[in-house]
Amino acid sequence: MVLPLMSKAQITSFTNGNIVVSRVGGNASNGAGAASLTNASAAIFLDEYTPTGTYVQTVAVPNIVAGNRLTVGGSSSTEGQLTRSTNGGVLLIAGYDQAVGTSAVGSSTGNRVVGIIDKNEVVDLSTTFSYGTNAIRVAVSEDGFNLWFAGASQGQFYIQRGGGNTPLLVSSSITNSRSLGIFNAQLYLSTASGTNGRVGSIGTGLPTTAGNTFTALPSIPTTGSPYQFYFADLSPTVPGVDVLYIADDGAGQGILKYSLVGGVWVANGSIAYASARGLTGVTNGSTVTLYAVNGSTLVSLSDNSGYNSTIIGTINPLANAPTNTAFRGIAFTPQGSVLPATITNFNAAKTANGLSINWQANQEINVSHYEIEKSVDAKNFKKLSSQNAKGINGATINYAITDANIMAAKQYYRLKIVDKDGTYHYSNTIVYQQRSSLQLSVYPNPVVNKLLVLHDAVLANASMQIATVEGKLIQQIPLNTGATQTTINAINLAKGIYIISYKNGVEKSSVRFVK
Repeated sequence: MVLPLMSKAQITSFTNGNIVVSRVGGNASNGAGAASLTNASAAIFLDEYTPTGTYVQTVAVPNIVAGNRLTVGGSSSTEGQLTRSTNGGVLLIAGYDQAVGTSAVGSSTGNRVVGIIDKNEVVDLSTTFSYGTNAIRVAVSEDGFNLWFAGASQGQFYIQRGGGNTPLLVSSSITNSRSLGIFNAQLYLSTASGTNGRVGSIGTGLPTTAGNTFTALPSIPTTGSPYQFYFADLSPTVPGVDVLYIADDGAGQGILKYSLVGGVWVANGSIAYASARGLTGVTNGSTVTLYAVNGSTLVSLSDNSGYNSTIIGTINPLANAPTNTAFRGIAFTPQGSVLPATITNFNAAKTANGLSINWQANQEINVSHYEIEKSVDAKNFKKLSSQNAKGINGATINYAITDANIMAAKQYYRLKIVDKDGTYHYSNTIVYQQRSSLQLSVYPNPVVNKLLVLHDAVLANASMQIATVEGKLIQQIPLNTGATQTTINAINLAKGIYIISYKNGVEKSSVRFVK
C-alpha cells in the first residue's frame, strides 16, 4: 500500500460525515489546472468538504510509478466516478495504470486499476487487471474485498481485491455501462444505451458467476442519460428500497425521483440541475439529503416530501471546481472500521476436532451477536455459527468456535458483527489453507521385522491402523501425543501388501508398504 500525499494541514484521516469529491486535473492543493482537459489521462484528486461546502483537504491518488498509479481520462465525463463500500469502510475509484498525458487513454493498452482508499487516506492500488482496450468507469463493493466494475464495453465484471486476479464477466446483457451501485445487497446498473431499460438490476443479489441478466426497473423510461443513483427506503409498507433518485445529464433533466408503487416505478418529478452526474445521499426519517456534482459544481438538495410524493427542495451550491479541472464523482468519507466492535487476532487454527475460529473484540459497544460465515470460493458465504456478544465494554474479549467440517483445500471465513439495532457490518476475510496431505512415510520398505513410520506430531484423538489392500483391518497402532515417529513390530505380519492409514485431527493420509 502507498501513503497518499497530504494537504498543507497534514490531516491524516478523513472526518466522518463529510463528503469526498473526485476531481480530475489541477493539483493536490485544490488548485487550478495549467491547461484544459483532453482525452489524455489526467491526475485525479479526492477533495474533502463538510456537508455545508467548506473545503477541508485534498488526497492525491498516486500517478507516477508504473504498477502503483491511477489516472483517468481528462475529458471523459463518465470516468473517475467515486463510490463508498456499503459497509462504509472504503472509497473506490477505477482508472488506468498509465502515465499522466497518455493520449486517448480510454482505448489504451495496459492494465486497469481499482483504487481502494481507507479512512486513514491510505491508497491501495494493488488491484490491477487486464481489460483489453476498454474504458473503465466505476467500481463498487460491499466489503472492500469483493469488487464489481464496469465500463464502455463487454458488460459488468467481478474481481477480488489484490493483484493477480482475473476479472469474471458476470453479465453482458448491457455492454455499455454508465454507473453501478449496491443497495440492499443487490447490484444495480445505469446505462445510456439500454434499449430495454436505463436502470435495473444485474442478476440476483451480488453475482459472482457468469450468465446473469439485466432486469430493467419496471416503468423507468427507456430514454434519458442516467449516471449515478441513490435508493432510499421510505415506506413501511413496501419491502426493501422504494424510492429512487437518478442524476441524469440529459437535456431538461437533473435530479429525478421515482417511487415503487404496486410493483412499478412511478415518476415523482425532478429538480433541474444541468449535466447532473455524480450523486450520493443519506436518509433520515422521511427526509433524503442528496449531494451531487455536474463537472463544475458541488451542490446539495434536501427532499422531505417522502414516499410517492413530488420531489421538493432547491439546489444549494456548495463549491466550484477550480479552472481547468472537473468534478466527477461523490461519496461520503470512509469510516475505516465502522464495526460496533474493533476486531483483532481473527484467525483459523487446526485442532484435533477441526478448525478453531478465534477472534478478539475490543471496545465492544452495543453489539448484539456475531455470525461466523464460511465460503469455499470467497464469494458465496453461508452462516456457520453465531455467538452472543459478552458486552464487556473497555475490555479485550476472546471468542472461539469450531468448524469440524473442512470441505475444500481453501476455506474463507468472515464475521458479521450485528448491532443491537439490527444493523451489521463485516470484518475482513481470512483464509485457511489445507495441506494436500499429512506427512507420512515408512522405512524400510519392504520391511522384515520393524517398521518406522514418520508423521506429523500426534494430536489428541489421532489414530493409525494397518489394513490389507482389500480393506481388512489388521491392527490398530497405539500413538503417543506429540510424537513424530512410531515404531511398529511387523514380524508377525504375513507376506503381502499393506496400507497404513493415519488420521490426525481433521486430516488423513495413507501409505503402502510391503512385507
